[in-house]
Amino acid sequence: MPDNINIPNYEMSVVLGNLLENAIEACQKLEKKRKIELAVKPQGEQLAIMIRNTFDGNVITNEGQLLSTKVNGGIGLQSVKAVVQRYGEIFLTEHDNEWFSVFILWAKENIK
Repeated sequence: MPDNINIPNYEMSVVLGNLLENAIEACQKLEKKRKIELAVKPQGEQLAIMIRNTFDGNVITNEGQLLSTKVNGGIGLQSVKAVVQRYGEIFLTEHDNEWFSVFILWAKENIK
């Protein structure tokens, strides 16, 4: 993590903590092929975060918005998205039948 990032530690913890928790929980539902990949690296004057994990392929949406598959619901991705909207430029999710991916690009003004 760059020393010159202008995002409070607790906000970065919300992002990384929720993304990792979601990835771990998704992998725990699988009997095999459990894999999590995380990359946090500078991209020029920006900071990119990518996390992807294998999952069971089950995605629930409502009007294009991803909904939690947790029994009691969950607000992890919504919390991440809220932080990214305050500081970031891009929040993107992608999925296929095997992999779920989240891409974040922090805004240039937050890298000093």
